[in-house]
Amino acid sequence: MARLAGTISIVMIALVVLCVNAAAGDGRIVAEIRDYITDSLRQYDAFVEVEDVSIKSEVNPALDFDGVRIEAPYGVRPARRVPVTVVLVRDGVAVKRLWATVRVRVFKDVVVAARTLKIHEKVGPGDVRVERVELKDLSTGVVSSLDEVIGMMVRRPVRAGSYIKRNYLEPETLVRRGEAVTVVAESRTMRIRTVATALEDGYPGSFIEARTAGGKSLFGLVTENGDLLVRF
Repeated sequence: MARLAGTISIVMIALVVLCVNAAAGDGRIVAEIRDYITDSLRQYDAFVEVEDVSIKSEVNPALDFDGVRIEAPYGVRPARRVPVTVVLVRDGVAVKRLWATVRVRVFKDVVVAARTLKIHEKVGPGDVRVERVELKDLSTGVVSSLDEVIGMMVRRPVRAGSYIKRNYLEPETLVRRGEAVTVVAESRTMRIRTVATALEDGYPGSFIEARTAGGKSLFGLVTENGDLLVRF
């Protein structure tokens, strides 16, 4: 299966506060909210923008607190305002509770179709590219590396410019059930080539069962050229 050399680096999470609707004395709270959002989305290896942080309650500048607890009760979801609760703590005891909202946008470098891809087509290097797009849903299953796409078969049409999800693709089937397959049986000192009948479909890297003309069952690894490799 063809593979494009190298991998595409995914930008690590960065967070940009474009607009903060809070008094200067609330800077620590804003920073804590920022860090909370960053940590919540770090696993997605994405570029995150917080367009607005709006604290809905005033904080007395004389209020003494030594800790801040942040929670997003409904989770951190992109492309919308996220409600956040803030608890100010002194000596482990809550001294002030307030709430805020933030608007979160998430961008990620993902693989998109350079042209419309049709069912049963094999994806080639010129058919896809990496492009930064805004994600509306963090559970999209998008693909970030060209290596995961090149050589795969299209199982669901993809329009030009649309990002590709993993379930849109499937490995190329090189061995089909009921067809003859070349078996390469090898040990450290011996290699034997024979022919068997595949008992299931197989793609490069998968293990399948086959049966020889004499009725013996074999389990082997499907290679890149469609042979069945059996080690003994």
